[in-house]
Amino acid sequence: MNSPTEVARRFEDILKRCGTTGRPDDLPHAERVIYYIIAVRCEIDMNGFDSVLDQLLSEDELNFVCASLEELNEGSLAESWRKIESLLRSVAHKPSGSAPVSMLPKDVRQELEVLARAACANDRLWQLDEKLGAL
Repeated sequence: MNSPTEVARRFEDILKRCGTTGRPDDLPHAERVIYYIIAVRCEIDMNGFDSVLDQLLSEDELNFVCASLEELNEGSLAESWRKIESLLRSVAHKPSGSAPVSMLPKDVRQELEVLARAACANDRLWQLDEKLGAL
C-alpha cells in the first residue's frame, strides 16, 4: 500500500461524509484521527501554525489531536501539543473561541512560537501516513 496516497484518498472520502458541520463528529474514531491530523497539516501548510488555533481547532479538538498523537505512539509529538494546550489554558485562551493568538501578550506569543516549532519539528506530523494508513 502506498500510505500517502491511501491516506489522501481516505481523507477525501472523510471530507465528503463530514455532513453539514464540516466535522467528522459522527464518523468512526479512526476516521476522526485521520481527519484531524491531516487537517492540522493542511492548515499549517496553507495558513501557518497560528491558524490551527485561530480557525481550525476548538479546545476539545485540540485535546483530541493530542490524544490521537498519543494513540499513534507519538509521545514526544503529543507532549509538544499538550504544552501548547497547557499554555493556552494558563492564559485562558480558547482555540477558535477567543481573540486571535496574535493578540496574546508578547511573552505568551514568543513561548507559543517556540512550542509550535517543537510541534512541527522535523516535519514529524507529515511522516505519520504509514500509521494513519494502518488505522
